[in-house]
Amino acid sequence: MEPCYRGLEGYRKYVATTSEVWGEDNSVHPVELIDLGDRIVMLGAVPMRAQGSGVALTEAFALVSTLKGGRVVRH
Repeated sequence: MEPCYRGLEGYRKYVATTSEVWGEDNSVHPVELIDLGDRIVMLGAVPMRAQGSGVALTEAFALVSTLKGGRVVRH
């Protein structure tokens, strides 16, 4: 079962876990934004390099964000 991260502490744990394997020099490069009214879908690319082996890869990434009052309230 894949872990589920909740809240700010969960997000911090997710980032820390990812950084252990892929390093801290990761960023999402937006490719497309899709406006769905109260939601936004961002399609992106995430270039990474494994800390142990040095293997580089680019992961496709999708993020659905729910908006309320013009602010993101859920990813």
